[in-house]
Amino acid sequence: MTEGLRTMLHGGWRQVALAVALCLVAVAAWADSVTVEVSARSVADDDEVRVTFNFSGAGQGSPPDLGADWTIAGQQQGTNVQIINGRMDRSTQVTYVLVPKRTGQLTIGSATITRGGQVVAQSEPIIVAVRGAVAIKPSDVQVQPSESVAFVTEIERDVVYVGEPFIVTGVLYVRAGARIQDAGRDEVVVPESVQREEVLAERLREDGERTFGGQRYARIVLFQEAWRVLRPETLTVPPLKGIIEQQGRSIFAERARIKSLPLTLEVKAVPSVGRPAGYREGAIGQFAVSSKLTPDQARSRAVFEVTIAGQGSLTTLDAPTLPPIAGANLEPLPSDEQDVSKATPEGVTGRRVFQWLVNPTRAGAVSIPPVEYVWFDPDTGTFASARTEAQQYDAAAGVAAAVKTTVDRNEPAPRDPLRPIETTVSIAEPTPPPYYRRLWFQLLIALPFLAWLIQGIVVRVRERAARRSPENRQKRAAAMALRRIDAAGKQPPAGQNPRVAFFAELGASLRGYLEDRYQLPALGLTNDALRRELTTRGHESDAVEALVTQLDACDFARFAPSGGSDDETAAARETARALIATLEKRP
Repeated sequence: MTEGLRTMLHGGWRQVALAVALCLVAVAAWADSVTVEVSARSVADDDEVRVTFNFSGAGQGSPPDLGADWTIAGQQQGTNVQIINGRMDRSTQVTYVLVPKRTGQLTIGSATITRGGQVVAQSEPIIVAVRGAVAIKPSDVQVQPSESVAFVTEIERDVVYVGEPFIVTGVLYVRAGARIQDAGRDEVVVPESVQREEVLAERLREDGERTFGGQRYARIVLFQEAWRVLRPETLTVPPLKGIIEQQGRSIFAERARIKSLPLTLEVKAVPSVGRPAGYREGAIGQFAVSSKLTPDQARSRAVFEVTIAGQGSLTTLDAPTLPPIAGANLEPLPSDEQDVSKATPEGVTGRRVFQWLVNPTRAGAVSIPPVEYVWFDPDTGTFASARTEAQQYDAAAGVAAAVKTTVDRNEPAPRDPLRPIETTVSIAEPTPPPYYRRLWFQLLIALPFLAWLIQGIVVRVRERAARRSPENRQKRAAAMALRRIDAAGKQPPAGQNPRVAFFAELGASLRGYLEDRYQLPALGLTNDALRRELTTRGHESDAVEALVTQLDACDFARFAPSGGSDDETAAARETARALIATLEKRP
């Protein structure tokens, strides 16, 4: 007997414990809670941090004040409401994209849930370490094999020279097997000492593959420009930023921010030690020099041409200095139309052409000595030069011809005999004007211009109307809301409860009024956020509280199991009209 009683009591306690546990689980299911998710706990000072606050329960969730340490770059909010056994449970997710204002240990404060003015749940504050971005040398840029996608800035050398054009490339490396659907970059803000020229013609360019740590990566060029620095300095190349769309776990593409590391670049002046006497400032690169002499025997003159072709600072090259020429004078000629300069992925390539007109001062041979051109080679860090071949032509025949022509021109020209003046008279019908002088042809010519002018006027009128659209909606906000309130519930959708349709339209009318009148994203704000916004704009707290209460009532009435009455809907309609009238009293 005693043993059986013990067994029964032991089993009874198990049943009681199980019942208590089930009750605790049921209570916890309805309890208010708030959780926080942060994309990173350690970031650079120009990185973005994505933080998500998850509020669940019947209480009102409020994110913390983020203005002290963070700049809000983006915000998104979603709400989910469930009705279980006549009880409403609401979960809200608020996501912020934050940019740190300074370096150091920055705090994301506690989010709270309140009921009746009392805090019933709150999250723990989160510390994010913000460090200054450390610039590295171009030669230290690496892609880690653990990265499926990497965005890097590539520059050929760690040292460049003042005035030297060099290529800056933003490359997206995608590991084999990773799927990128699209990619784009942000606008790059360069230092004021940098001149830039675009190289990449298309938006994206695939450029082969590379291997890092045994992993194959596709090389995709997102950014490519030719830069030229105008003064010696230690230049910091800012990080390149962009967005990629990649296939995630769901069927939809996921967007992600990408960023390269900043680079430090040493910009030096061309050395003065060991500089040849013939060096002209600005001649930097690798070049070849050639010359050509084209005589014009008919006028005894010639055109002497020097061409400098290669890769480097073509636009800043000066004309070579020519030695004196015995028996002739030189006159520079314009030759800009023959110059070619193009920024390519390999560098700035092309040619410069310099021309002189050779005017002989005597008959005989005219000789042009070799022309030497000196430049600085940035790859080797040394000066280089090239010398053209000597050119010569005989101006003796040309000079004689020129003298004979002058004598011939001094001889008097033969005169024609005098002839009587003849007048031709015709009595035929006047010849009609040509078609291009007729009115119909002139109107036809003007028709495209008139069509273009009319189209421009129409576009301007539409743009002006579009700019004034928010103003017009703001002026008509109250009238539009009152019309929607009067029409609420009178023609509910087929199969929908009239009371549910009425309160849904009533709540939408009030939120639509707030959006049109105050340019607020009312559909995306919590009621607490609306309360703060309207109070900040100078509305009385009683009116604001009445509006928030009415919105809560509309949300609850849409899911309440009771049927309600006509008196209740009429009272709600009049309350909404009175609220709009009260809000209209303040700007």
